[in-house]
Amino acid sequence: MNSIIRNPAAFREDYVPRRIVYREKEYEHLKRVLELVEHGFPVGNFLVLGPIGSGKTVTIKRVLQDIQFMNSVVTYVVARSNGYDTMVAIGRELNLRLRGLGYAEAWSEIVKKVRDRPWIVVIDEADKMMREGRGDNLLYLLSRAGNTVTILISNRMNILDEIRDERVLSSLSPQRIVFSSYTADELYGILKARLEEAEAREGLVSDDVIRYIAALAAQKGGDARYAIKLLYLSIMSSILKGRSSVELADVREADNSLRKDELCSLVRGLRVPQVLMLKILAQRGTLRGTELYREYLSRNDAIPLSLRTLQRYLAELELYGFVELQRRSLGRGRGFTTFVNLSSWIDPKELSEVLEREECLPR
Repeated sequence: MNSIIRNPAAFREDYVPRRIVYREKEYEHLKRVLELVEHGFPVGNFLVLGPIGSGKTVTIKRVLQDIQFMNSVVTYVVARSNGYDTMVAIGRELNLRLRGLGYAEAWSEIVKKVRDRPWIVVIDEADKMMREGRGDNLLYLLSRAGNTVTILISNRMNILDEIRDERVLSSLSPQRIVFSSYTADELYGILKARLEEAEAREGLVSDDVIRYIAALAAQKGGDARYAIKLLYLSIMSSILKGRSSVELADVREADNSLRKDELCSLVRGLRVPQVLMLKILAQRGTLRGTELYREYLSRNDAIPLSLRTLQRYLAELELYGFVELQRRSLGRGRGFTTFVNLSSWIDPKELSEVLEREECLPR
């Protein structure tokens, strides 16, 4: 294995590459901002948005590693299911034991720990703690703390809609940095760079195979993490079969297995009403938005919601790559209607199977 890939860690999901490709602009912007923080300048708060696998986390982690922080405290956490648990996770990164303390007491311990120093707090997957206002208290405290920069990372473009407390919106007032999906050509470049960092044996993966993997990941919404996982699994499949190089058959086999696992993981992060919408689409195929709404409301297990909310949830599903929304004219003077169908990369039968698995459903 070592002679084939000298640095297999380069394929791990938490690996931070030495060089960020196709995100140079976002990297430079964030680096300039956080260098200002290190020198004591107030810069406000940030909301980093974009689809899954669009480079948000890896870019920020690269910036944090590249700046020599001497004056600032830097805390990176993945959000928990609410503000309090996320605060406990922040405390753990600061070597504080906060579990069991009240909100005010726990926050007081954090303030004492970072007192008189600039503090950069990065909360990844922030939507986990923000659903229905569950992170409002923590965000309020962070937004009112002096010398503090809060960076929220999320796949949900409308994440601020989850904030219920107007005071939080007013004091947080984040600047938005939006990451777009990667194209097939960009994914090809990312895979080439990752193979280089992995120090893979020359000829192990041909250009044709890399482009095929990039095309599959592009169809899945431009997800770089998926592309890298697929590349690694394809290499493993090839090695186990005793081959000297990866073949397209290895990629297809790995894609079939990974697609189901990824689908399960993605579904787990959805809202309960969105899961029911996907069940309906997997059963019925393409529907008008109003037809989907009526079908949704007719189900016994449906959580009541307005048409406007359903449309917002559909927009999120489109962002995550689950559905495609097509706006079509009804003819002269008759306006437009929206048709909803599953994205081309999703097999309805596979989706139905995943939606029946308890471990894949939102908790």
